[in-house]
Amino acid sequence: MKQFFSQTRISHRLGWAFGFVVVSGLVGSLVSRSVLHEVSGTTRTLVDEHMAAVSDIGLIKDNLGQVARSTRNLLLMTQAAEQQAERAAIDQALALNAQTYAELERRALDTRTRELLKEAEAARKAYNTQLQAFLSRAGGDHAEALSNLMNQVRPAQLTYMKATQALADSEINSMKEAARSASDQADWAA
Repeated sequence: MKQFFSQTRISHRLGWAFGFVVVSGLVGSLVSRSVLHEVSGTTRTLVDEHMAAVSDIGLIKDNLGQVARSTRNLLLMTQAAEQQAERAAIDQALALNAQTYAELERRALDTRTRELLKEAEAARKAYNTQLQAFLSRAGGDHAEALSNLMNQVRPAQLTYMKATQALADSEINSMKEAARSASDQADWAA
């Protein structure tokens, strides 16, 4: 091999070296492009799925807070129009949560988050059952409605809130993992 290069003219040796540099540059560019494509996909998932899911979960928590305030207000308000407005706010928040859960079901969630979503939905159904029982009593005996709110609705609400927070925490962790993955991929490409 040494004899081949020593007998080859300098122009040919320079041509081979230049060709090697060009090919090496192309291979490096193709590898970097591939890795950057992976980073782009990971970033897209981070933004389109994880961040959107965290936003959806925040909306669920906000609506749950609205329902809690409105149920309390039903016991405090005496005017029929005010009570009707609170019932409408409850109905609207429950409908928004049902829609948001449907949107979460369509998202590309990891296995752990999907399990927690099922647990949160089960807690939501149990809460909604207790809430409907309360709403049917809210116009009647005040003491009975208050007892129902504190002894049945409130514990179901706390369970629902805990399940929703676990869901949010899981999705935030998934988001952090996706961000770390994108960062690691970018570091490798650099």
